[in-house]
Amino acid sequence: PQEGHALAVEAMPEESGSAIVLFTPLALTLAEVNAALRGAGLSSLYAVRRIVRVDVIPLLGSGKTDYRALKDILAQR
Repeated sequence: PQEGHALAVEAMPEESGSAIVLFTPLALTLAEVNAALRGAGLSSLYAVRRIVRVDVIPLLGSGKTDYRALKDILAQR
């Protein structure tokens, strides 16, 4: 069984606005993720543009997602 969070999202700036980046330790493809979003009834405006594989989703001491750490990961890639 998976321990901790399996998914986290962050926005990444790009020329046309922002792009949604998915962080996950799971082996997922963009096609799978975006098909799941469509299946959940979300508009195609909510499309993941990039998947970043991480060993674990970084968490704060409170157990919440550490979004600053996610931004740092994006800055390094």
